Amino acid sequence: MPRRGNNLLKEDRKVERILCLWNILMRGRGVTREEIAAKLKVNERTVSRYFADIRGCLAALEESDGIHRRLIHSREEGVYKMINEGGEYLTSGELFAVCKILLSSKAFHKVEMKALLERLLQNLASSEERTEIDEYIKNELFEYAEPNHKNPDMDLLWKITRAIHQHHVIAFDYKKISAETSSPHAARPLGILFSEFYFYVAARPDRGIKTGATSPLKIYRLDRMTSVIDTEKTFEEPYIDRFREGEFKNRVQFMYSGKKIHLEFIYKGLSLEAVLDRLPTAKARKRDDGSWSISADVLGEGILMWLLSQGANVNVLAPESIRQEWLDTARKICEMGKTEQ
Repeated sequence: MPRRGNNLLKEDRKVERILCLWNILMRGRGVTREEIAAKLKVNERTVSRYFADIRGCLAALEESDGIHRRLIHSREEGVYKMINEGGEYLTSGELFAVCKILLSSKAFHKVEMKALLERLLQNLASSEERTEIDEYIKNELFEYAEPNHKNPDMDLLWKITRAIHQHHVIAFDYKKISAETSSPHAARPLGILFSEFYFYVAARPDRGIKTGATSPLKIYRLDRMTSVIDTEKTFEEPYIDRFREGEFKNRVQFMYSGKKIHLEFIYKGLSLEAVLDRLPTAKARKRDDGSWSISADVLGEGILMWLLSQGANVNVLAPESIRQEWLDTARKICEMGKTEQ
């Protein structure tokens, strides 16, 4: 009996060591036999047997989920690493990039941002990677300037997301930016968007008709929505009028929705790439003087805010309504500068 107990103990230890090795490899990290032998306090021949056990496990997993994974030895790097065609693991660089994007989004208050980053690294990074990435982002997190808006309610975000998928009308109270109190709304949610520090819900006001196609598209800021209820009342949205988040984001600026506008302007700045990134629908043609003739299809007049931010680098040509508003605003700025000195 004691011998059997010792065998069971040895087997438990083996399982623990293999799981430890698996946890390291599954995060995409390369390791040497010497490193693992020292970490697990076994000899290198035992590590080789552990590698063989893991290869057998990978073959069994492929039969169940269809993802081809391999444990290989890279002669160039001198390490063993797990390769999978599913691309399911984040590299250290990718994980660091995600952390930087989260910090730049300013979507959460500092306490929530710190907790989110900690959970992200805890679940997706090894202890060594976690320590290294934490070292790289700690200064930015320490200097993190909290947004002035309320923390987004992630449970509410998910609730509305499910209502979108199920085509359910939602009822809620909404406080506009200039209003002192909230007012009741009923809407047919179509999409979730994130832009300029805020989450938004794209929806059509519910008017009790069969489809929502005739209702104008409205954009609601998530943090101004309260008492949200999924009414479970279904609605239809014609396929031809379906809301496409990607297309909407390509055309709208600062979440100011509105009618389609064909914009034309001359750009004299140094970074054409920045213009094309801001306006994904834009087409550019170089002029003889080195400037660029830009045309783009946009939604709403939020584009005016961006045009004004470019100062003398742009000259708006069309449409005439946007050109006049751009000129009038520029004149007002000049007059204000003269009178308030």
